[in-house]
Amino acid sequence: MAIDALKITSMLSRPFITAGTPFTITTTFLNAHENAVEVTELFYHIPYQVQWVQEEDHNKYYAENQKRPFWIKLFLNPPWKKAAHPPGEDMSYRPIDPATCLMTILPGETGSFSFTAIVPKWLFVTGTQTLFDGYVKYQCKGESHISQFEVRFVVRPPLFANIIGAVMGGILGTTARYLKEVPVASGGDYHFGFWTASALAVILGIIMVVFSSKRSGDVQPILTIEDIWGGIIAGFLVGYLGHEFFGQVVTIGTPGK
Repeated sequence: MAIDALKITSMLSRPFITAGTPFTITTTFLNAHENAVEVTELFYHIPYQVQWVQEEDHNKYYAENQKRPFWIKLFLNPPWKKAAHPPGEDMSYRPIDPATCLMTILPGETGSFSFTAIVPKWLFVTGTQTLFDGYVKYQCKGESHISQFEVRFVVRPPLFANIIGAVMGGILGTTARYLKEVPVASGGDYHFGFWTASALAVILGIIMVVFSSKRSGDVQPILTIEDIWGGIIAGFLVGYLGHEFFGQVVTIGTPGK
């Protein structure tokens, strides 16, 4: 039947999506019918936490930025930010001329459509799965039909968000340890050792976050840090318990062994 003519799949440019980094969604249509199919419209129900990027605007802003001096580029918004539509704004793709179609797919062949999107809020993102649907309108043997499909992907925070958490946690952990060790009668005389201990806790916390993100067959960290909250906890434990805790989590092999 014509209504089953298209077999639709959606793929991503990477296995999981890092918040704050643009990614590409590609929808592929396989014509499983014995007649040609004319695709007339694509529609995506974009969720609120996602923004889709206008490709023409992105390319224009990118070309403009390339002409500017390097030091000016440091203070400019990235091209995707200028070209991104508001969060949750639905995306539709149809021909300018209603009498034409987007693409014609012959029997047994495929057609595809790609666009760029981004999850802009990255600091407090946790590892969650995002799901939204869309539909494609097409004509087969002179009849109009609609087929629905889903887009599903996992969103993870960037490593920088975990590092920020480790910095915050390291300072909090060192403060808590000093409040515990320094007598109240001292009037809060936090000498230079407090700041050096805080700096050490921050450094070790950052190293722990980076180490926990490195997963391979040979390296499996004891503590996994998935978001800013995990970074805060890791940094706090390093700051409060000291470098001994760091040594338990980050095991560094002895040279020659």
